[in-house]
Amino acid sequence: MELSELAKHNPHWAAVIYLFNNHSKLERYLTDEYIDYDNQVIEVKQLLKLSKPWSRSEQFFVNLAIHLYNGEVSVDLNDIDYLDSNNKQLVKNVLRLRFKGL
Repeated sequence: MELSELAKHNPHWAAVIYLFNNHSKLERYLTDEYIDYDNQVIEVKQLLKLSKPWSRSEQFFVNLAIHLYNGEVSVDLNDIDYLDSNNKQLVKNVLRLRFKGL
């Protein structure tokens, strides 16, 4: 399903997929081992364990993805201050997608 169509039916999942497709680190993990696209399932525990040694900004994006997915992980939006301008734009795009235009 195309992302725009997915966003109409499930903006939570569309935002997660957009984030994984557009973040250089996360796109490496858009695999069956971590993401079941067809069943809309994220292997949360595996991703959290994997991301422990990552940088603060990389962990922010994992947490954001999981938060958008099911709210299981809290996200401190103040951490956006640590992101570069490209990653800040990515956050804006993801939130617009999730919240249908904000």
